[in-house]
Amino acid sequence: MTVLLCLKGHVLEAKTVAGSWLLSAKTCSTCGGALKAGMARYSCKPCGYHLCGPCYSKATQALMQQEINVFVYRPGQTGTLLSPGIEEDTLQVKVERGVCIGVLKDRIQELYGLPSHKQLLRRDVDSQPLANEEPLACEEGDVLHLTLAANLGAGMEGLVSVPDLADMVSGAIASATQLSNQMQESLQNQTYKLNMVLRRPSPHEDKRCCLEVVSGAGIRELLDMVKLELDLEDESVELEFAGNILQRSWSIYSSGLRDGDTVVVLVASKAN
Repeated sequence: MTVLLCLKGHVLEAKTVAGSWLLSAKTCSTCGGALKAGMARYSCKPCGYHLCGPCYSKATQALMQQEINVFVYRPGQTGTLLSPGIEEDTLQVKVERGVCIGVLKDRIQELYGLPSHKQLLRRDVDSQPLANEEPLACEEGDVLHLTLAANLGAGMEGLVSVPDLADMVSGAIASATQLSNQMQESLQNQTYKLNMVLRRPSPHEDKRCCLEVVSGAGIRELLDMVKLELDLEDESVELEFAGNILQRSWSIYSSGLRDGDTVVVLVASKAN
């Protein structure tokens, strides 16, 4: 659930202004208006931070309109006679925080070509699929789980004859094989721009750089480029994407990275 925070990151609590003359001195930290007895206020007591009702509503609306990155994990599936298999993948989707699940599905279809009506999204592997009208209820970097419905939709079964089905299967296999060969060739030459972010504990600021890499290159080569670009040649460095450490033996493409993705650079702490 999305909540508003004070400037130091504490959750604001909903309260009603009491009648004490001491509380009458409190003012809204945004508009400066007096918080009078009986008014709703949203406060952080340790920081002395307060919002009146209208300012709280405006801040909430602005928060829900902010764009966040949601990661959608799609497990690999073994191919069948009717459908080629797919590799495990993690899709990165940018949407407004306050949208519903249906909007997220439409965005996935727009970016990755997966029909929205076949998408089954879950908050975890064992939970029920989310309805289109449910709120997204995600924060930056949250992960949802995606599977695709096998059927074509209600009322579509039995509309394809056996001879037609055999021709469709034969053609689909031939097309899939040709497409797979073409994709393998093109993947070796694709160039990705990856955003690298080095995060260190406060008070250090994040360091960033953008690297151009070939999708067929290895994570080991990417690590060498990061060390050189961010001046980390004497550090022990790991790369993290979608909550997972990228193994040095993987290729850029097989790790799930795609053009425009953001990778977190982790530096191991040195022993005292």
